[in-house]
Amino acid sequence: MHQSRIQAVDHVVREAPIGLGEALRWFYGCVGCLDEIPPHSTSRPVVLFRSARIELRVYLVDNPQVDSAGFPVVLAVESLEETAELLDERSVQYERITATHWGDVRLETSDPGGNRVDFVRHTPVGPL
Repeated sequence: MHQSRIQAVDHVVREAPIGLGEALRWFYGCVGCLDEIPPHSTSRPVVLFRSARIELRVYLVDNPQVDSAGFPVVLAVESLEETAELLDERSVQYERITATHWGDVRLETSDPGGNRVDFVRHTPVGPL
């Protein structure tokens, strides 16, 4: 039997309260270094971001399903120190986590809508 392997993740979906569009643009655009892209034809308010082949969709809704403790959106950034400085400028709380093996350091935080986000140091292995 042939086993298939995941080649890439197409997109990630999150929700946030209506009115947080600008805060999300700062968080994912400025801090997360993702490019904002125009929304596809949709009847729901959404803020879209893209990095290489991965798309992040944040739907703006009245009663969002916030993922504050589950699986995080993991964003690879060039510098955790610069990322921490940007978060500090806006008093965004985060925790610096160091794992048991060398080099595994991350910043755990939440986006403006309350969804869990981890920033990790970028290690080039090919485009996603």
